[in-house]
Amino acid sequence: MILIAFVALLAAGLGYVLVPRFGAVGFLVAAFLAFAAQFGWNSATGFEGLPWSESLAFFNDSLASYFGYNAQITYRAFAGPLAALGLTSVWALKSQRT
Repeated sequence: MILIAFVALLAAGLGYVLVPRFGAVGFLVAAFLAFAAQFGWNSATGFEGLPWSESLAFFNDSLASYFGYNAQITYRAFAGPLAALGLTSVWALKSQRT
């Protein structure tokens, strides 16, 4: 829960900074950076907090399977940060226009 809140704050900050300057490209870059941060944290912490050696044992020592699993978990948990990014982007663009 703390990770999602942190990534949502990161996404909101990136949306406030990047989107008014670079538009749609800034939104895509901010979404990618927030997703990469959450994916990196999920991958670095291991499978349910286990060390890497034990985590890879669950995936038959396959890094591709392990990273694929973490990408899927990150994808499913990315709705909150993406909503924060979108709302902040709209607010920043609206305040810039007026």
